[in-house]
Amino acid sequence: MPTSRITARARPEPAGFTLLEVLLVLGILGLMAALVSARLDTMLPSFRIKAAARELASTVAWVRSESVGAGRPMAIRYDVDQGQYWVVTANGAGAIPARLEPPAERFRMQSLPDGVRFQDVSFLNGQSAGAPTATIPFTYLGACEGHWIHLSDADGAEMTVEVMPLGAQVNLYDSRKEPPHAATP
Repeated sequence: MPTSRITARARPEPAGFTLLEVLLVLGILGLMAALVSARLDTMLPSFRIKAAARELASTVAWVRSESVGAGRPMAIRYDVDQGQYWVVTANGAGAIPARLEPPAERFRMQSLPDGVRFQDVSFLNGQSAGAPTATIPFTYLGACEGHWIHLSDADGAEMTVEVMPLGAQVNLYDSRKEPPHAATP
């Protein structure tokens, strides 16, 4: 006669998390989010000036590329007072026009972010276009007049966008950098 063997089975552990564990994790995540958002508020102005400098550098590279690709001169016009810059294309004769009415010439217009402003645009010869506008032409070979764009923000942070004359190479600096002025005899 077969005997049956009764074995005690262990009760399976319930799967999942307890309410206490879920609340604890949510509390930690909420605390971390609060700390990160408070930290980002203090860093936002420095992000704005750096983003403006990178956007300027991108525009310079784009204008150089377009002038070489199209085989015609182009320019960037900086409006120091208004905190704006835009691309100017050559007219039919291949010349960069004198300042036109804003809507007629503003192509790929950009405005600096809130709290960021142009200090000036400086050139190798020591001149500075503090206001109102500076026009930097690019040849069909991609060369331009070397210039330094000085930006500042409300917190006193400064950045320099350096545009080299040949090839329009762009360098960014986290402070004000003056152009190496030509030596006078």
